[in-house]
Amino acid sequence: MQITQLIPFFLLGAAFASSPSPVERKASLVQRDYATISGVISDVQSKTSSLKSAIDAYQGTGQTASVQNAQDALLNSINTGNSKVAASSSVTLAQAYQIGNQVDDLTDVVNASVDSALNKKSAFVAAGDAGKVKKGFNDLKSAANTLGSTIKSKVPSSAQNLAQQKIDKLNEAIQRGVDGYADVARRAARDFKA
Repeated sequence: MQITQLIPFFLLGAAFASSPSPVERKASLVQRDYATISGVISDVQSKTSSLKSAIDAYQGTGQTASVQNAQDALLNSINTGNSKVAASSSVTLAQAYQIGNQVDDLTDVVNASVDSALNKKSAFVAAGDAGKVKKGFNDLKSAANTLGSTIKSKVPSSAQNLAQQKIDKLNEAIQRGVDGYADVARRAARDFKA
């Protein structure tokens, strides 16, 4: 074989041996929107856990600020998250199921936080902070309902019923807190008159 015949083989081998050109892969719009919604739910769950920790540590007067700050951070997370989700596009059916699983996990954390608030009710009442907790539950209920509806609007129509069931369970968890503190204003007013 002559050298001129080997040159094409040599060039072909060199082409395969050279470093591949880097390829930049960008997330598709659907992947980004799923990531946005998933991130919002994760942040709300994290802030809910922080609120539970603040409630668990509450011993009375002088510790109101830590609970209030955690409550405000959670409310801000929900409201900011709602704006992010509202600006996103729809997700796929598979992603909708993944979001549903995240909402289940969030509901568990909310239930645990509500349990903590109910267990600390007497301490909140004794310190005069129960009205703030009551208002917090009502504010969170309204904000969470709005976020839930916004997330539901991003899932395919075939998953709408399932999404509503998940939202209902989350709302029921928050409603337990609302109901648990419903008598606070009446009780405070009665104690004030006495």
